[in-house]
Amino acid sequence: MDLTDATLAESSHPSQVLRSIQVGLLCVQQNAGDRPNMSSVIMMLDGERALPQPK
Repeated sequence: MDLTDATLAESSHPSQVLRSIQVGLLCVQQNAGDRPNMSSVIMMLDGERALPQPK
């Protein structure tokens, strides 16, 4: 929660913040082929899709 904006900290759920950070890390992987496409990102943020481990 230290990474979140102080104004959002009270209204944010730690699990949602962690999921957002993990998805962000997947999106900036060095190899572009390892990055998820936008439809996958949306499903991951909605919790509809399991989060893969970054390479």
